[in-house]
Amino acid sequence: VGQYAGREGRVAYTSPHGLPKVEPETGEAAEAAARRCRWVVGFLRRPKERTRLRANPYGDYPEQACFWVPIPGEFLEVVSGGEVPPGPGGAWGLSEVTQALIRDAEAAAGRPAPEDGEDAGRPEKRGRWQKEEAVMGQEGSSGGAGGVAVVVCFRDLHAEQKRGEHLRQFVPAMESFLQRGVDQGLCPRFKILIVEQSNDGRKFNRGKLLNIGFSLAAQEGFSIFVFHDVDLIPSDDLLPFYCQPPDSGSPVHVARVWDRYSANKDYGGGIVTFSRQDFTAINGYPNNYWGWGGEDDELIRRCKTVWGPKFRMDFPSSGSIRDLEAMDIKQKTDFLRDHKEWKCNTRYELRDEHQATWGSNGLSTLEYDLLARGPLEHVGDQQPYQHTERIHVDCKLNGPGYHDEWAGVDFLPGHLLG
Repeated sequence: VGQYAGREGRVAYTSPHGLPKVEPETGEAAEAAARRCRWVVGFLRRPKERTRLRANPYGDYPEQACFWVPIPGEFLEVVSGGEVPPGPGGAWGLSEVTQALIRDAEAAAGRPAPEDGEDAGRPEKRGRWQKEEAVMGQEGSSGGAGGVAVVVCFRDLHAEQKRGEHLRQFVPAMESFLQRGVDQGLCPRFKILIVEQSNDGRKFNRGKLLNIGFSLAAQEGFSIFVFHDVDLIPSDDLLPFYCQPPDSGSPVHVARVWDRYSANKDYGGGIVTFSRQDFTAINGYPNNYWGWGGEDDELIRRCKTVWGPKFRMDFPSSGSIRDLEAMDIKQKTDFLRDHKEWKCNTRYELRDEHQATWGSNGLSTLEYDLLARGPLEHVGDQQPYQHTERIHVDCKLNGPGYHDEWAGVDFLPGHLLG
């Protein structure tokens, strides 16, 4: 099914497969209908069927936005109305998640939520918006001024990895890099969040740390989220891919220009950029990949589940990444072979659980304890960086809603905990 639009209690739809179509009215009648029936929310899910989320501000009606919500359900439900009712579920009986997605679709369309007024216009151009519209027109739900949040997962536990040294190089380089974006008018503000896992006896959980950083940054109103490894520093020509929001349904794999993994079209690690709406649509990263490897593959699986099996991330056509680890793919593979205890030993079992658990394993079930939070200080003079925050967290065990039967193999060997 292609698009649905409500009109006077009827449903008009188009389909790429030649299904019947209820012709919409035009002119004043269509505008009046659009004002009365602004929203149509559809749930369509059969066994083993995949749904997609799309925000379409260019439908048949001037003020209509249609999208599919990736929430499991047994039936197709079509509801319409002039505004999102207040309270849990409102008059339509919609969940809070659905109401939030409605408001996200409005933000993606570049206009205020329904309760903010009926006179909002749509962008004058389709596709990638103008720089000012793209950055300032996607304010977060907390009313912030948009901007770029760079979320970095971190733990300096094993001396061989040299993560502390990487952090000391990464932060000043990235603050200077992103400040140029502010100075050039590419983005209004930026923040770097270093989300650090406590010495909890468990392996490193990259996915959950990135989910935590996203959750905290979203509360501050950021609209562009760059999920970043601490050992990668971009070249200056990649700056627009940090400051410009991705098109809806098209997150950007900035690290595709990185030599180590550039040959793998389905690789989604290193550096990826999402809008708030799209990262929410895929339910973020999984929370239960403990150890190296697998969470970036699950990210791609989630994108394909939401946007279709032919999904591919966008990527820059030029640019370069400086790898502070200074390892090629063979050297990295050999390094991990020598440290098998750091790897995720359940990645293939968790892969097989994807279809059953992706909707309940991620942002929707994120649990953690915030241990400490404050500005990251310079080494030596102890002066804090202006735009970097260090966040120390206890990741806790796997949350409710999915399996945890392999948790016993997620713990580090005792001799590594010192």
